[in-house]
Amino acid sequence: DVIFETTVFAPLRQPGPAATRLRAMVEALDEYFESGTRICLPALIGLGPHRDQFSSAIAAYFQRWIDALAVALAETGIPSQTNRAAAAEAVALIQGGIVLSRALGTTEPFRQALATTLDLPQR
Repeated sequence: DVIFETTVFAPLRQPGPAATRLRAMVEALDEYFESGTRICLPALIGLGPHRDQFSSAIAAYFQRWIDALAVALAETGIPSQTNRAAAAEAVALIQGGIVLSRALGTTEPFRQALATTLDLPQR
């Protein structure tokens, strides 16, 4: 959680061009998740038998990510009524990319999820 706060969430909240902050998030995610070959521990716990015990912490983790990403996306010109949905979509896409990359034994789904996330402002 501390690693994500400092390498993913905090850079999204920093001053500067939103596109630069999105790229920093994507680069941090690529490094942390080893291009999709490393699992996401909060997601794994959230799917496991101890989900109820950690549900509020897991929800808070994903909510902080969505909140920080939504702010950056809003600054790229994505309308305020859709930036949160776009942020949630990106987080879901990234998480799905991790799952598919692990299942298929290739980094391509994760890398595509990151590329799609970078393209959100151009949609």
